[in-house]
Amino acid sequence: MRSLDIQSSRLLLFDYGGTLDVPARHWSNVLWEAYQYVGLKVEYARFRDAYVYAERRLEADGLISASDVFRNVLYKKFLLQLDFLHVPQTELYAGQMADYCDTLVRRNLTSSRKLLSQLSEAGFELGVVSNFYGNLSVVLEDYDLLSFFRTVIDSAVVGVRKPSSDIWQKAFDKTGFSESQTIVIGDSFKNDIEPAHFLGCQTVWLKGEMWNPGEFDETIPDVVTSSLDDLQQILLP
Repeated sequence: MRSLDIQSSRLLLFDYGGTLDVPARHWSNVLWEAYQYVGLKVEYARFRDAYVYAERRLEADGLISASDVFRNVLYKKFLLQLDFLHVPQTELYAGQMADYCDTLVRRNLTSSRKLLSQLSEAGFELGVVSNFYGNLSVVLEDYDLLSFFRTVIDSAVVGVRKPSSDIWQKAFDKTGFSESQTIVIGDSFKNDIEPAHFLGCQTVWLKGEMWNPGEFDETIPDVVTSSLDDLQQILLP
């Protein structure tokens, strides 16, 4: 693991889900937490099956509208999951669980918003590169984040997903900055850190709760941290 060259860095590209909204947490863990919150007794292995099913349906069937705020996305996810699991009163539970997750995100984003403001004031250009549903800009606007970002790259809008290097290139093309001037911050080693590193970016891995924990080459990221709050000290020494 190396240290960051802050002086040559002008562009900060953030992942969104699991990085800014629920830092260092894979969203499956947050959704699973919502099941516990409403008292639903579901086997974890079955929940994981339901999670994969719902994500594939949302993507394949275009069930997310470009105007959907994130609470709507959460509600649709839970409806699909609960239907897969044959849970009764799906609409009631889905609403309660969506509210729980939305409240959690809004609470977390208080500190994320403060950090983004500080980074912007320090002269960094900020961007988001995310595998999303075509409504990322609306979600960022609803959470009062959009104004911080010079560029927003939503995989469903641009037609390419991480870990493809093409999605990162779209951010470089849009901002005019090069890979050597860019620091990528994300929670996914596979989707964020590895591709950005091999493109020539510096990287900060927000290591935390994962979908599939395993062995990772921690010499690849320039910085490894488990807290988004650490970025203030890392990027604003």
